[in-house]
Amino acid sequence: DALPICIMVYHQRLTAAKKDEELMYIADYDELTGLNNFSYFVRCLDDFMQTSDTPIRQEKMLIFLNVINFKTFNDQRGFNQGNVFLTDVGKILLDAFPNSEVCRESGDHYVIFTDVNGFEERLVEVNNRVRLLDERIKLEMRSGCYILSEQIEDGRRIVDKARYASSVASRKQSMLYIMYDKKMHDEYHLMQYIIHHIDQAVEEGWVKPFYQPVVWAENSRLCGCEALARWDDPVRGLLPPGFFVPTLESTKLVHKLDAAIIEAVCRDIRYSLDN
Repeated sequence: DALPICIMVYHQRLTAAKKDEELMYIADYDELTGLNNFSYFVRCLDDFMQTSDTPIRQEKMLIFLNVINFKTFNDQRGFNQGNVFLTDVGKILLDAFPNSEVCRESGDHYVIFTDVNGFEERLVEVNNRVRLLDERIKLEMRSGCYILSEQIEDGRRIVDKARYASSVASRKQSMLYIMYDKKMHDEYHLMQYIIHHIDQAVEEGWVKPFYQPVVWAENSRLCGCEALARWDDPVRGLLPPGFFVPTLESTKLVHKLDAAIIEAVCRDIRYSLDN
């Protein structure tokens, strides 16, 4: 009677152990590519920042990579082939950046924590090999690079800076990578300011319409106005709409700007009608 009970207990413990092992794997690894996942990557980055001396930190950098035209590849080749492609890209990155932390952040985005020395040649190699994965669709990598500073920084904030540089590189066809610099630093902080203050800007009237007249060319008569969104900030003055509008669009916050301008225009029309 004892043998079946022992076998049952053994089986239960073995099953529990396997589940624990699977959960530990999921906690640290990306299931699709087998690379480290983003949570594990950030933990490693935070540990490094806390335990490394300044000279060692300045020899390290973060690279945020984005696959250009992956959506086209997915549409034309199918979801399964897309997964194969993402896995192949992961293998290329591991091969080109040995002794580095490589992770898949999400979708077709990857992050690498590596040495500054020799990074450019490795990015060229990666780009060339990714192109060969499908020569009919123009697939390329665009990267944002951030060299660690003297200060101890938060891991996610470091990734965000490299991500921002990557987004700029993705809009420039001729540039394989862009280095995060002082100009980009100022833009990044302005972007963060916009994201975190849009609600306050709407509530306190910093966001307002500026009216541009629309005139009939035939007789030069005024026939209407175009309402242009402007952000008159009490601290930073007039913010450039060519910056705050794309920022709000990319962060899915532009509806707040739209609603504020529509309401202000309607209020102005009502005032005009009443007077």
